[in-house]
Amino acid sequence: MATGKANETAKLVINVEVGADSNGKAKYAQRSILALDPAISDDDARAIGTLYGGLQTYPVGTVVRQSTAALVED
Repeated sequence: MATGKANETAKLVINVEVGADSNGKAKYAQRSILALDPAISDDDARAIGTLYGGLQTYPVGTVVRQSTAALVED
């Protein structure tokens, strides 16, 4: 039997650089975009994250896509 996906969800996590610690290492905070369409391409997801990050006061460090799904038997 083949395996399929059910209840697939996705979100974007944008890590923004909010300063530095006492050793000069960058500190980050997260901004999330929930309920992202799981079918959206990675290129489009990155573009959305970058545009959203541009609205923030702090510079964007990384854009992370997190997807989850239940694996079911077809």
